[in-house]
Amino acid sequence: MAMSSPCGACKFLRRKCEQECCIFAPYFSTEEGATQFAAIHRVFGASKVSKMLLHQVPPEVREEEMATITYEAEARVHDPIYGCVGHIVALQRQVASLQLQVMQAKAQLVAQDKVMFSNGTQLWGIDTHTRLQQGHQSFASSALPTARKPLFAKGQEHSMSSSQSSNIINCFDEQSMELDSSSVSSLQQEVGMSDLQALALRMMRK
Repeated sequence: MAMSSPCGACKFLRRKCEQECCIFAPYFSTEEGATQFAAIHRVFGASKVSKMLLHQVPPEVREEEMATITYEAEARVHDPIYGCVGHIVALQRQVASLQLQVMQAKAQLVAQDKVMFSNGTQLWGIDTHTRLQQGHQSFASSALPTARKPLFAKGQEHSMSSSQSSNIINCFDEQSMELDSSSVSSLQQEVGMSDLQALALRMMRK
């Protein structure tokens, strides 16, 4: 009959291992179990752990319980003062540092969004102001009355020849305009005719 290999706990304790009834056999392998069980034996004691597994821990949670005991024992070996509490504090500090980095990243994103929104609002305001100015200018230019172009240049008001006077009279005849004295006076002021030319125009209309 071939001899079976002892579990890691029995190998460390240098005792014969009976796989069917050994409480440590399911949790400590032959290859790596001896090192893990050494930390447990050093911190808690082998007999104390075996009694706890047999009488206090249900079979369905023994595997999880042994994993927890192994972790605590190894942490205590590496850090005799704080043990696993030191690991917990280090993890809490790491979590706090990561949370701070996340908050800083969110604050930077909010600041960038505000800058982009502010720049967009300023550009929109400048563009709107420019368009309003252009609209006011175009409306003002279209609303202003067009200045009348003088019929005669300055200095030529009294130099109109008889042929030019005839042309003006014929133009009025063609358009069949009825001119009274007030109309002739306004035309005289606007065109710049002399009194004699205005009188001749009245007589010809009569």
